[in-house]
Amino acid sequence: MEVHQVTKNGILAVIAALALPTLSMAQDDMIVTGPHQGAVTGNISGSFTSVSGSDSSTFSVFGSYFFSDVFEGLAGLTYVRVSGSDSTGFALGGNYYFMRNMSDPKMHPYLGVRWVRFDSGGGDADGFAGALGLHYFIRPNISFTPELQIGDLDNESFTTLGFGLTMWFR
Repeated sequence: MEVHQVTKNGILAVIAALALPTLSMAQDDMIVTGPHQGAVTGNISGSFTSVSGSDSSTFSVFGSYFFSDVFEGLAGLTYVRVSGSDSTGFALGGNYYFMRNMSDPKMHPYLGVRWVRFDSGGGDADGFAGALGLHYFIRPNISFTPELQIGDLDNESFTTLGFGLTMWFR
């Protein structure tokens, strides 16, 4: 029985010894330190606003691709609930990253534009917005992402401060 246990532990040790360098290289390959050409991201974000008894909340899921070190294109889905009424939307946008040589390499600020089309069942709504945000890395490939959007949705002005998490891939 002891020989069987030793052999089993020995096989596990050999497998672990062979697997560790591979896993280590895979982990090194997953470390992303910020915007760079070819990077791909996934983002979840949301916001909540209560003004004069009118509540609104949003939840968004986005994916993006970096066409260069400073230009990012993105697309995603947004769910909005305003005073008990639900809408879903499709959004497209882009970001420009600036101040690349900052003293804090974990922080990557950007300016962006957004276009969204909502379907609320009774009708559609289109909107454009400007965005100011940043990625602050809390892990090697995860960033905390606050974003301020100021825009217009079917001739109604809006301002939203959202918060999210972004996962970075190569």
